[in-house]
Amino acid sequence: MKTLIFIQHFNNIILRENNMKKIVNEILKISNRIYKELGSGFPENIYQNALAIELRRAKIEYLKEVNIEIFYRNESIGADRPDFILLPCKAKPFSIKSPIVIEMKITNKLTDDNKQQLKSYFSSFPKNNSPSLKDITHGILLKFPKVEESVAAKDEPRIVEVELYEYNPKTKKMSAIEL
Repeated sequence: MKTLIFIQHFNNIILRENNMKKIVNEILKISNRIYKELGSGFPENIYQNALAIELRRAKIEYLKEVNIEIFYRNESIGADRPDFILLPCKAKPFSIKSPIVIEMKITNKLTDDNKQQLKSYFSSFPKNNSPSLKDITHGILLKFPKVEESVAAKDEPRIVEVELYEYNPKTKKMSAIEL
C-alpha cells in the first residue's frame, strides 16, 4: 500500500511539473511574439502591457502589479508589486491549479538580485491577507533583451528567456526547475 501511495504521489509531481512546463512554454511563446513585434528599447511597462493583452487573449486570468505587503517580524513594513500573478484557471492547452508569480526584466542578463526579488515575494505571500496570494510557490523570471543583438550565423534578434523557480515555505529555499 505504501508503494502505491508513493507512486501516486510521484505521478502527481510529474504531472504538476509537466503542466508547469506547458504554462512556461506558453508564456515564452507569447513573450517571443511580443518581442518580435516590438523589438528592444522600450521600458518594462510597454512589454507588461503587451503581455497583459496576450494573457487576456489566451483567457489566462491574472493580477497585474497588485500590491503585496512586505513583513518584518510579522509586521507590515511596506509594499511591493510583482509584475503579474497568474490565477487558477483552465486555459487551453493547460490549466493553472495554483497562482504563479511572473517578474519581468528588461536586461541582457538575469542577476542574483532578480532572483532575490522573486524569493522576497515568496516569503511575503503567505503573510498577506489575500487568499489568492497565500499558496504561491512557483515563479517565473521573464527576461526581455535590453539591446537587440544579432545571432552571428542567422542574423536574427535574440529572443526572450525564462527561468522557472519553486519555493519551499518550510525550508525557505527557492530552487530552479529545469525546463
